[in-house]
Amino acid sequence: MDALDAVDKIRWFMELPEARPGLPWDKEFENRAYIRWACSELTQDLMERLDIPAEMTIDAFWFRMLQFYHFAGTPKMSKIFQIAMDTADTIKAMI
Repeated sequence: MDALDAVDKIRWFMELPEARPGLPWDKEFENRAYIRWACSELTQDLMERLDIPAEMTIDAFWFRMLQFYHFAGTPKMSKIFQIAMDTADTIKAMI
C-alpha cells in the first residue's frame, strides 16, 4: 500500500469511537490521547516518505517506539510508547 492510502486509513481509524466498558473515563481519555499522538506522528512519517512502501515506514516507526520504550525512565513513559507500538500494529493490520 502506498503512503497516501495509509494516511487515509489512519485518519479513518482516528475517527472510530474507542469505548472500553469498565475503563474509567480519565484512563480512556489518556489512552485515546496517546493513540491520537501516535497516529499523528505516524502520519507525519508517512508524508515525509511517500516513495517508500507504507509497511516499511510503519515498521520503522514501530522499532523507533521500541527503542524509546526501552529507554523510558518511568512506567508512564513506557506506557506511551507501548500504546504507540500497539497503534502501529493495528494500523499495519488494517492496510
